[in-house]
Amino acid sequence: MAAGNRKKSGGISRRQFLAAASPLSLGGAGALAGCVSAGDKAPVSSHAVQSGFTHGLASGDPDASSLLLWTRYLPTDGQAATLQWEVATDPGFTGIIARGSVQADPARDYCAKAVAGGLPADSRVYYRFRASDGVLSGIGRGRTLPAIGRRTMKLAVFSCANIGFGYFNAYGHAAAREDLDLLLHLGDYIYEYGDKAYPSPTQRAPGRQGLQPDHEIVALADYRQRYAFYRRDPDLQALHAAHSMMAVWDDHEFANDAWRGGAQNHQPATEGEWNARRAAARQAYYEWLPIRDAEHLYRSVKLGDLADLLLLDTRIEGRDAPAALPRGLIDNPPGSPAYLAALDGYRAALEKPDRHLLGSRQQDWLAAGLEASARRGATWQILAQQIVFGERRYPPAVVEKLPESASQALRSGLARSADLHMRGISPSRDSWPGYVAERRWLLDQAGRPGRRVVMLSGDTHNAWAFAHGPHFIECATPAVTSPGMEASVPLPPADLAALMRASSPGMLWCDTGRRGYLDLTLSAEGCTAQWRLLDTIREHRSRMAAEPALYFAVLPDGIRAPAA
Repeated sequence: MAAGNRKKSGGISRRQFLAAASPLSLGGAGALAGCVSAGDKAPVSSHAVQSGFTHGLASGDPDASSLLLWTRYLPTDGQAATLQWEVATDPGFTGIIARGSVQADPARDYCAKAVAGGLPADSRVYYRFRASDGVLSGIGRGRTLPAIGRRTMKLAVFSCANIGFGYFNAYGHAAAREDLDLLLHLGDYIYEYGDKAYPSPTQRAPGRQGLQPDHEIVALADYRQRYAFYRRDPDLQALHAAHSMMAVWDDHEFANDAWRGGAQNHQPATEGEWNARRAAARQAYYEWLPIRDAEHLYRSVKLGDLADLLLLDTRIEGRDAPAALPRGLIDNPPGSPAYLAALDGYRAALEKPDRHLLGSRQQDWLAAGLEASARRGATWQILAQQIVFGERRYPPAVVEKLPESASQALRSGLARSADLHMRGISPSRDSWPGYVAERRWLLDQAGRPGRRVVMLSGDTHNAWAFAHGPHFIECATPAVTSPGMEASVPLPPADLAALMRASSPGMLWCDTGRRGYLDLTLSAEGCTAQWRLLDTIREHRSRMAAEPALYFAVLPDGIRAPAA
């Protein structure tokens, strides 16, 4: 669905905005923020700026009257510095509507965050920072949320951006757009691995070398350095400068397959206590992301009368360890006595009623939020969270169609997954189907009267659409760069997608081979999902592979599919 005919605040185009923010117009190295468009042939990461405004600027966590502003400023003497900030209705700053000061402190890695309040609702605003010597940052552009009304809103949704696998072309494409109201990032904003792990040297995209630090990140200084490296990427800087973002973490901001008490990719014997690593990762995330400091990551905000946006933490807040896959399922052929004996234990572990994903406190908060949203008459309840809710099933035909070159390990793994799926058991221990009791709870919550739930998901690197009920849909965004199923299952992506759609309950559509991002357009009349899929991430360009994949629309009285 095309965006509405909303007027551009101030009548300025993105090209004019970027020109106004250019180094020539503002002076100093700090004016680099937001000046790199998707078409500029900049390198993977611009050289590190050693002082001044080192990493551009950003805005985030908007509501109807305020907006969080972010920048990083490194003084030459290494001491804390006081910055002035301004918010205006125009990029020339002739109409300043808010101003204040904030500290860039070494205790927070010189990241400065300020909440600009008293802003007009549903309005585009411009902001900048000024150092004590008069040097200006670049100009950022943000948007507050509607207080009431609003006929249409358009959101762009991202996840899984591993800098080594390719260029952030999805970010560059979205940065160039004028029609977006809000960005959502569903996690894996950075990856924790060392330079030769994921990707391996042979998988690394040309020009995407030089990861910093070059080892796996464990300590606070490591996490800070990794964020600093990612935030030098020109497309990411342009995205943050052009649009306001709300973000949640997933596992790789900590370590692969993280839960509250540990992670698959954390070895206490060599990497220390998990609680120390988790605290370091959490601190760096709150320093470097344009979100408000809070005790909990989960939070909600109203999108006028249209929707309530509820952002969840399915990763760290309350998640118990995933159920272990018994050796009996790995070492024995499907259907054998030893296999079936192990199967019963695995099923029981998945279905344990006291195994949590959200945790009881977050469950209570979510139940209250869904109820309040329905009671106030919001058209939609948007759940922005990390992991896929739907079941992605491999039928036996996937194994049968594998080429002769496929390894025996791959054949055995896919055969086991297909067998588990046929028995109604999920092998996806890290996603919602691995936490059966809490998944059933949310299905019940979403199905209650007056609720129209749209779940947004990331994590799997591929694009999915599911219907979980007449008023409960799920849209999963593809990765920005991280490889999907095409990298592990050697079948033509279209063939694999067709097999999975035919065998996966509620699956409406999928794309198992391309990177990109998701558009969600909300109105009182309907909700439309579009997947913007790139033709490449191996080169620095933001050309789409085709027209946006528009699969279905959701009406207030139920799902209509397909929409195109």
